[in-house]
Amino acid sequence: MVEDLVALMLTLPADRRREFMRRVRGAGQGATSGPVPLPRVGPVMRFTASSGQQAQWFLWRYSPRVGNVAFHYDVCGPLDVSVLRDAVNAIVRRHEILRTTYIQHEDVRQVVHSHRDRELPVQAVDSREDALRQAAVAGCAPFDLRRASPFRVRLWRYGPGRHLLLMAFHHIAVDEVSTRILEGELSEYYRQGLAGGPMSLPEVPLQYADYAVWQNAVDYRRRLDHWSDRLAGAPATELPADRPRPPVPTMRGAAVALEVPSDVRAGLLRWAADAGTTPFVVLLAVFAAFLAEQAPTRDVVVGTPVAGRGHRGTERIVGYFLNTLALRIA
Repeated sequence: MVEDLVALMLTLPADRRREFMRRVRGAGQGATSGPVPLPRVGPVMRFTASSGQQAQWFLWRYSPRVGNVAFHYDVCGPLDVSVLRDAVNAIVRRHEILRTTYIQHEDVRQVVHSHRDRELPVQAVDSREDALRQAAVAGCAPFDLRRASPFRVRLWRYGPGRHLLLMAFHHIAVDEVSTRILEGELSEYYRQGLAGGPMSLPEVPLQYADYAVWQNAVDYRRRLDHWSDRLAGAPATELPADRPRPPVPTMRGAAVALEVPSDVRAGLLRWAADAGTTPFVVLLAVFAAFLAEQAPTRDVVVGTPVAGRGHRGTERIVGYFLNTLALRIA
């Protein structure tokens, strides 16, 4: 169905495609301002949480099992556990958000704790399958955001030179960009430790505390007015396949991979270039057209995640920057 819509839209005259893309792009205009530098506020130990963290706190209060982000890695070959432990402690020392807990009175506040080295015991198991089963349990275990770090690490040995490493976080502390940063830094610290040198990386100029303090000082009334006007009167996008949510979340889900044929991909890139936009906006337009075809109205609202790192200085900060934009396409 989606491929048919893409093929159909590629047959439109260039001026029609440009007009269609202009309307799709307009759904997100006014959402963010231009990049601005963030001030360094210093070692603040207790401060108001960011808006994203407050949303994650609400979800955690609703269901403590919601929000875990876990990764496991097969480590094949010799492993120096003491060096790996030191590398883990180095990233926790480097990023305050990994040693932050939360309290709530009138609002949600973060409390940054001083660093304390953690141990990394190795648990021996009989097989990789046993390690994976235990990692699945440990990765899904709820975090106590009031009293404990939002980051845990575990290590299993399932054979000579065979280990399974688990790194689990709560979403209140990380997003996808953060996990990539931490993976790279952990690898670099471990490499430096094996070489016998000091574990050292360029200083992080900003911590997530700086971003949260800055965000809470911004006057968002004009932006809220924009979105209130934009979404006023928007109907619910009801689809034939919709099903009611269960009373108790099961957290079951799946990922479906869609392979785009090379000729369709080439057409999408040509369409994006012709319309002066990005492939994402082209795919958003196709998806909106698909929803409008399935829904009883052509006025549809599409929720899309955004990285939230448009401000200078946020590129290397570990923390939660994600947001969801409601894009109305009528």
